[in-house]
Amino acid sequence: MTGGDLRDLSDRIRRQEGAAAVLLGSTDDGRAFLVFNLDQALADKGVDAVELVRDAAKHIEGGGGGRATLAEAGGKKPEALGEALEAAKSALLAKL
Repeated sequence: MTGGDLRDLSDRIRRQEGAAAVLLGSTDDGRAFLVFNLDQALADKGVDAVELVRDAAKHIEGGGGGRATLAEAGGKKPEALGEALEAAKSALLAKL
């Protein structure tokens, strides 16, 4: 599943579950992908999906961007996806 597919899935999950934040990751064709999808209320409190995804992307040797409520990243080190997800989760929790 690539960035666009993850972005769509994160939207569905956030809406169906009423989640304030959704973080997803996947690997495909030797690459890793991350998506952070945040409720506007979190962005209003200063939580920035772009900042979170860019920090997490360092673990997968990649970069990312987007907007305060929805950001995605890709990287060339899929074996580090678990590490990136854990770092992203910790960074999000530290901001709450």
